[in-house]
Amino acid sequence: MVIGEQFQQRPLDAVPFVLPAQLVLGSSVLAMVCVTTSGEILSANRTFCRLLGAESLPELLGKDFKTDVLADAAQWARWEAAAAPAPRIAQDVAITTTTGQVVHLHGEIRLVNDSVNPSPYLAGIFTDVTKHMQIQGALQRAGRMEMVGALAGGIMHDLNNLLTILVGNLYLVGEAVRGDPAVFEKTKRARDAAKRGTDLTRQLLSFARADSDGCRRVNLAELMTNLEPLLSRAMGARIELTTDIGADIAPVMADPAQVESVVVNLTKNAADAIDGDGKICIRVANTRVDAARRGALGLSSRRCVGISVADNGPGIPEAIKDKIFEPFFSTKGKSRGTGLGLSMVRWIAKELDGTIEFDTAPGRGTTFTLLLPATALPSSETPADSTMPLSTLPTGTETTLVIADDPQLRQTVKESLEILGYRVICSDGLRDPLEELPATGIHLLLIDRAIQHGNEILEAIRTRVPSIRIVSIGESDVQRSDDDDGASIVKMPQPFALIDIARTVRKTLDGAVNAQ
Repeated sequence: MVIGEQFQQRPLDAVPFVLPAQLVLGSSVLAMVCVTTSGEILSANRTFCRLLGAESLPELLGKDFKTDVLADAAQWARWEAAAAPAPRIAQDVAITTTTGQVVHLHGEIRLVNDSVNPSPYLAGIFTDVTKHMQIQGALQRAGRMEMVGALAGGIMHDLNNLLTILVGNLYLVGEAVRGDPAVFEKTKRARDAAKRGTDLTRQLLSFARADSDGCRRVNLAELMTNLEPLLSRAMGARIELTTDIGADIAPVMADPAQVESVVVNLTKNAADAIDGDGKICIRVANTRVDAARRGALGLSSRRCVGISVADNGPGIPEAIKDKIFEPFFSTKGKSRGTGLGLSMVRWIAKELDGTIEFDTAPGRGTTFTLLLPATALPSSETPADSTMPLSTLPTGTETTLVIADDPQLRQTVKESLEILGYRVICSDGLRDPLEELPATGIHLLLIDRAIQHGNEILEAIRTRVPSIRIVSIGESDVQRSDDDDGASIVKMPQPFALIDIARTVRKTLDGAVNAQ
């Protein structure tokens, strides 16, 4: 077949001016392919060959366009439709290159019946719109991430209220049954599980809002030792999980919940990648990164601690290596994955001034490594005191006002404060809180961060009681004060333990906590 001749002898749509065929055949923008009505490739120009990854036209001649080129054989129905007498319409086509990548084309398919060739054939003329679709997909994912952030904020507030009620009441029950060690231990385990749920919701919110707090000096060896039993149970019998924790692991500045989230995500991904029985090894080791590698990885410190998760699965295919960290990209199918796991891992690594890298090859598995800068900063943590008896907690007799729209949250905070000795007045914020204030003697306000008209309520109360101390339950959305005149706002994250509310309230009243 001679494509040039048929274009010269049979002008498109019989227009007076005939477009020279060589302009199409030699175009670096337009991709053209001709196939028989049964799908056999007859010819193609250089641009189509290049998009498909073929060195020359002979590599394509005689191939089945339906099965060897189209990304989805069902798209052939569009080509068959072009053979029917109907108006020509624009078409979108996806083809698979010789390297397994998908290229998206937009153009027109038409039936050609000329005197040069013995049989009618189908001709497609397209432009490559792959980049355009990638940009469009990125914008759509950005919009979805914005929606995730908005939804996560609302869900986290409601969930944290529930967890605060649960944790607060479990602390109160724990105090009541402290004389029975068996029952006390059960309430403590339930309380700790609820607090862990808060860490998970906070991770989602931090990822969606691109913020992070709660970093402190962390011993990764200790963290991994505590996490190993949970991971082993989660892996089940088919996966052999081992750990290799080096000696004298340096501390890092990190949020422990974020690091745990990374390890859990990577371990779960490793298990999903293994078909049948397999092995996963988690290693924690000190490492030094040379200057050249630091620059390439964006690390600020040469002393790092690495947590590696290695599996003996099939490895990551070359075609998707560049996509694995993209939000919502998943190879697990809609029922098994959201495509957010590795995106969160990379985001967390960046937030902690570290990096995530991977090494993979077909048939020898994959190793992901989280690198975090080591720190020499002293620990600011206090010893674990979650089981301190009530008699050791700071108490008081001041009058406090609690404003929260959730009645159970109000009741939990009220009972917690009363057991510590404080006089408590409650308001739902719907009525004028000033009606709840006594004439004199109000010392402290605890306000739910999400209460409606929070700024207006604060302004009215401050006008009435200029010296009042304020604690915001949760992350404060209300106006903060940078002064130190007694009107500063102190943040108390949810859920809080009895020890948390006891210390925060006492320190705020004593002026020992600055506005955050």
